[in-house]
Amino acid sequence: MNSRVAQAVILCFQAWIFIVGPALAQENQEDPSLKLEPAPVLEYRTVDGDEDKFREDWWMREGWAGGLERFSLEKRTRGDWLFQMGGRVIVPEEDYEFNLEFGKEDVGFLRTRYSEYRKYFDDTGGFFPSFSPTSFDLDRDLHLDIGDFILEAGMTLPDLPRVVVGYEHRFKEGEKSLLEWGGVTGGAFTRHIFPSFKEMDEELDIVRVEVSHSVSRVNMYDRLHYEKFQSETRRFEETQDLGSGASEGVEVAESYEHDALVNTLHLESQLTETVYLSLGWLLNDLEGEGSFDMMTVPFGPEPFDKNWQADSIVLDQESHVLNLNARAGPYRNVSVHGGIQADFTETEGETRAVLTETLPGVGPASPEARIISSTDQDGLEETLGLRYSGIPNTSLFAEGRWTQKGIDLLEREKEDAVVAFERLTDTEVDRSRYTLGFSTSPVRRLTFSGHYRRGTRESDYNHILDTEPGYSAFINAQELRTTEIDAKATARVTSAVKASFQYQFVSTEIDTFFQTDPPAAVESGDYTADVYSLSVTATPLARLYLTGLFSYRDIESESFDNGVPALGAYEADVYTFIGTAGWAVGEKTDLKLQYLYNRSDHFTGNPEDGLVLGRDNVRHGLSLDCSRRLTEKMKARFRYGFFKNDERGGGTAEDYEAHLMVIGLEYNF
Repeated sequence: MNSRVAQAVILCFQAWIFIVGPALAQENQEDPSLKLEPAPVLEYRTVDGDEDKFREDWWMREGWAGGLERFSLEKRTRGDWLFQMGGRVIVPEEDYEFNLEFGKEDVGFLRTRYSEYRKYFDDTGGFFPSFSPTSFDLDRDLHLDIGDFILEAGMTLPDLPRVVVGYEHRFKEGEKSLLEWGGVTGGAFTRHIFPSFKEMDEELDIVRVEVSHSVSRVNMYDRLHYEKFQSETRRFEETQDLGSGASEGVEVAESYEHDALVNTLHLESQLTETVYLSLGWLLNDLEGEGSFDMMTVPFGPEPFDKNWQADSIVLDQESHVLNLNARAGPYRNVSVHGGIQADFTETEGETRAVLTETLPGVGPASPEARIISSTDQDGLEETLGLRYSGIPNTSLFAEGRWTQKGIDLLEREKEDAVVAFERLTDTEVDRSRYTLGFSTSPVRRLTFSGHYRRGTRESDYNHILDTEPGYSAFINAQELRTTEIDAKATARVTSAVKASFQYQFVSTEIDTFFQTDPPAAVESGDYTADVYSLSVTATPLARLYLTGLFSYRDIESESFDNGVPALGAYEADVYTFIGTAGWAVGEKTDLKLQYLYNRSDHFTGNPEDGLVLGRDNVRHGLSLDCSRRLTEKMKARFRYGFFKNDERGGGTAEDYEAHLMVIGLEYNF
């Protein structure tokens, strides 16, 4: 548990005891009844195979764990004040949740909440069958502890504005894996498969005030939000030469913090039974600063090794967003809605750095750099929609959305007071999205629905000034086109069986236009996916229920291959099944069975170019729960779980079989 947050939680609990404790004690003298429900639990997991992969897949680790799976306490005091407490404590999983609330309807409330959980990451890199070993591990217990703490109080008196004042602290601390892997050289091959990771320490403090009130037909809401964010990260990447045993590491340390003030104002009114209006305004004012250090160990004499240091990075940003929305109808079965939103964002940044690096034929150089950037962005978005319900048991709808955005970008870098790079680009972005859809129920037990959506995005780049042509300034324009089809049928076959089938089609095409003589275009991206899903819910017996969901995804993706055709194409088939069965055996025993199956087929051996692409794997997750009521106030529970991952392509380094056993009790006092 984060030490600073833990101290805050302890102080908060002490405050609760001081404020609420005497009142509860007095009440208990007169009425000692309390509603208390603890549920202690003990778990054991055993893993045969890749333990890190098991942790990443299921967010739990091998070995013993236990605590309170759930606990709650409730007491209604004299005067109709309600005290509630609950939560969860599982160690050593660092899985905590505490909730406390004391309040009365139409008066106010005071509440606190603390939650924390652990997210695991696998530390295995890529796979290359020609190397020995074929893959690498960091042998690190990679995980992040993620949590937040909330303290808020509210006033909810009738006929007065509702006011809520709150404080929130969020944190994220630990280590996680990265997909930007280091290079491994063996013979004539160099493949980027060596795993890398990042250390993280992030904290966010938020203070907010919310005021809402209604006057006649107008509802008003305003939220003032101040936040302070701090982040310290450190990335580690390593390259290795299997022949010589030499290695080189790159370490990147970054720090960043900002103060931001955000205010949101919202007004809405149902003017008449058929006319609704809303108005919103958002202000965001942010000031941030940071630092950056990139160190190569050992440094040089290889070309392009870098030791970059930036101890001053300043960022200022201000945004305004204004929107107006309206809905009218229905008039003769027709409803119309529309809206318009305008936004403006101004961003300025400045960096001072020392860029030490080795240059071919020159050796080490350490210019002092000053980098400035500014971005002015303004946009306008319009929405217009129509709904018709004049056909019996049928609804038709259509909507159009259009966006126009302008971006002015200036970047300039001076090295030792001499301009080394300067770029000025004006960008115009036009987006449009059109949707047609329907929902109909021709017979009582059958419903059909679906929609068709077509979207385009066109970006034009006017490079007014560019002293160093290259990526990305050689791109003049880009067009992105998306198509989406969604169809769903739902049927209540009998009173005990309900089924639905859904089909989704998604397609994205990307064309990029770049500077050549004459100008040329390339199809830089083409993605299509067909998704089929079937779900069934059945209760064949009064004490038995069954649910099942099956989905199949057929995915194809093609990108610009840059001269290596095998790297441009990707095909995948993904199958998923989730099933649940519950059975009440008599009056005291309940059984529950859950099963998860996932299969991915998109492994490409790629022998000509060497590096394998994708993976074929099958994952199983099975759990059986049995609960038995021992007395009117006590229930025992047992759970068994089985988990398996089978990597059928790309080696077996991430295979595992795992077993889970849980014993728990539930009390009701």
